[in-house]
Amino acid sequence: MKPAGEINDGTAELGRLFEEALRCLASTDLDGANAALEKAHAEAALSRGDAETPGFVGVDDGVADA
Repeated sequence: MKPAGEINDGTAELGRLFEEALRCLASTDLDGANAALEKAHAEAALSRGDAETPGFVGVDDGVADA
């Protein structure tokens, strides 16, 4: 289990990233919103201790579907 301070810091960072994404969406800055959500996703994965983070659904990664 993580120390309380570490959990609170991670939660605060996630909150900040989601607020940034919402601001970007409100101003139709979709690239900025996507970047903020990707950072939030990575932060959440790190806070859970996931070794790998799955790709985002619908993101064009340049790989053709099989």
